[in-house]
Amino acid sequence: MDRVTVSPGLGREVTTRAYAQLPMEEKWGYRAEDAKFVDAILEGRRPGVTAEDGLRATELVEACYRSVRTGAEVALPLA
Repeated sequence: MDRVTVSPGLGREVTTRAYAQLPMEEKWGYRAEDAKFVDAILEGRRPGVTAEDGLRATELVEACYRSVRTGAEVALPLA
């Protein structure tokens, strides 16, 4: 993924940003994040981001998709 194209909404201006010129470490940024996670586990500390955080983020995205599909509010947590 060397370019990202986004639009703030339907009928709004589309913007494309190129990231190809960035070194891989800066482009993706996962290396430092993974190192912090591993360090927390090895040191017996709670990681900055937990599996529960990931579950809640995924649930939020799913609720957004459901809301767009149905045109209605979606309550959290999902049933």
